[in-house]
Amino acid sequence: MILSIASGLCHLHMPIDSTNGKVALVYRDLKTKNILVKKDLSCCIADLEHVDIDIQANSRVGTQQVLRGTLNERSFKSFKAANIYALGLVFWKILRKCQTNPN
Repeated sequence: MILSIASGLCHLHMPIDSTNGKVALVYRDLKTKNILVKKDLSCCIADLEHVDIDIQANSRVGTQQVLRGTLNERSFKSFKAANIYALGLVFWKILRKCQTNPN
């Protein structure tokens, strides 16, 4: 479960450069209530209402594109760091619920 959550967050953070690529995203509300568990115990991050987009500076204009809901690069990096902290809290909550078998 932990690996699938970390992989999902990594996928959101990474830009994919291709014809049908995606921009880097940062999730601003990572918590256990926003993680869905499938029957095979893999997980997916839900409630993408709180996602911000990392728009790189346009080299032709030389200025940062400003759109509603986007962040400048410095803020984007700090939100990514906050995501990792929140991910640690999610892992802690999962591990607190684990029971060890004394046998």
